[in-house]
Amino acid sequence: MSLAWFAGLIEVAVGIAVLIGIFTRLAAIVGFIEMLMAYFMAHFPTGLNPLLNGGELALMFAVAFLIIFRYGAGKLSLEKKYCNMERF
Repeated sequence: MSLAWFAGLIEVAVGIAVLIGIFTRLAAIVGFIEMLMAYFMAHFPTGLNPLLNGGELALMFAVAFLIIFRYGAGKLSLEKKYCNMERF
């Protein structure tokens, strides 16, 4: 199993958790860390500018995960529906 396989597994798990609204903040911070690691391991060695090294999507998703972490899942999440609050 390669590193890309583990990254894909994390991306699927984070995507499902954010989509249905279970442990959204925890999933968002895991996704943020993964996107930073993807940028620094795959894109940063070829240059600093994300537009030239192909890392603009990794940085965009990292910022999106930070926003999701800050604001949480919202009122339509399953976690708020069943627990009346966010656990993480």
